[in-house]
Amino acid sequence: MKKWALLSAIYALLGSVYVPVSAQTYPWHENFDAGLGSEWENGRDAAHLTAPAPGNKPVPECEGGEISSAFCEDGVSRLLDAGGGDLVYYQENWAFGPACRALSGIRGTVGYPRSDGPVAIAELYIISAAPESGEANGAAAGVFGAWHRNQGTPGWGGAQNGAGTHVDACYAAPSTPGRLEGDLELGTHHWPGWKLTYVDGVRAPTNCTGDCPSLQASGGLREICRPGAGALSAPHPQGNKDTIADQVATGSWFQRWEIHPVSGGLMQFASTYDPVTDTANGGAGWVTIKDSTGTPIDTRNTGGGVGTADTVYLGFGGFKHFGMVQLWVHSLAIPVPVELAEWTLE
Repeated sequence: MKKWALLSAIYALLGSVYVPVSAQTYPWHENFDAGLGSEWENGRDAAHLTAPAPGNKPVPECEGGEISSAFCEDGVSRLLDAGGGDLVYYQENWAFGPACRALSGIRGTVGYPRSDGPVAIAELYIISAAPESGEANGAAAGVFGAWHRNQGTPGWGGAQNGAGTHVDACYAAPSTPGRLEGDLELGTHHWPGWKLTYVDGVRAPTNCTGDCPSLQASGGLREICRPGAGALSAPHPQGNKDTIADQVATGSWFQRWEIHPVSGGLMQFASTYDPVTDTANGGAGWVTIKDSTGTPIDTRNTGGGVGTADTVYLGFGGFKHFGMVQLWVHSLAIPVPVELAEWTLE
C-alpha cells in the first residue's frame, strides 16, 4: 500500500473526531505524476501541460532571435519528466517588470479555511545552469507562494502561449486574480540574488520596498536555493548540469508555510523532510526564516498588520523560475498520528 494511501485512510477514520470545513481532505499529496488535476489552474503556456517535455529546462521563444525579457514571450509552465515517468512542475518567466512577471505558474482552485490552520510543505528545486538572460537561475528564482487570497480561475494569467508580442501578452492579463505576487497571504517577494522579503497579508506597495522584512543574506533561505552560495546551498556549481533528473536528485530542499487559525503565519525550511513521521532535518526540526538582523520571523496571532483572510488558496510561481517536485497539505487541527513513527510502510 502506498504511504499516502494509508495516511489518507487513517485521516478519514479521524473524521468522527474532526471534520474540516474545507472541501479538501487532509492530508493532501500532489506529485504531478497524473498531470495537473482540477485542483489547479495554470497561467500561460497551457498546451505544454498536456504533453510533458523532455527532462531539460525549456527554451524561450523570442522575437527577432533576441533573448531578453523585452522581446521574449512571457514564460512557460510545464510538467517535465525527471525520469521513468516521474513528473515535476517547472515554470520559467522572462519578464522583469512588475506589470508582466508572475503571470505564469499555478493557482489552486480549492479554498482552505484559515480556521483549519492549513500547512503547505513543498519539495522545491532549482536548475543551476545559466539562464538565457539575467542572473543565475538559482539566484533569480524566488517563489511567489505558497498561500494566496484568490482562487485560481481559467485564464488567470492572461493570453495563453503569449498572444502577440511579449508586452501584448502582459497587459492582456485580467486584474483578478492576476499576478501571483499581487495577492500573497503568506510567502516571499523578490529573488535570492538580490533580496527576499517576507509577505504576510496585505502589503503596500506591491513590491514591498518599505514594509516587508528582508530575509538574512546568508545562512538561511536565500542561501539554500542558490547553487554554490554556501554550506546550505544546492550542491551543483553554477552552469554545471541542467537536466531535471539531476537537479531533483541532488539539488532539492523543502519549505513549509503555516497559516495561523486566527492571523499571521510562519515560514520555515529544511534540507530533508520525512512525510511519514512529519520530521525535518533528520529530526532536528524545521528552521524558521530570519530577518536581516538574524531575528526569527514569526507573525502567528501577533495582532494587526498581518494576514487575516478567512480562506486561502495555494499558488506557486517564480520571479524568474520555479520548480516543485511534490507538495503536502495538512491541518494544524489534525496532527500527523504519532503512532506512524513506529511503522514501517511498504
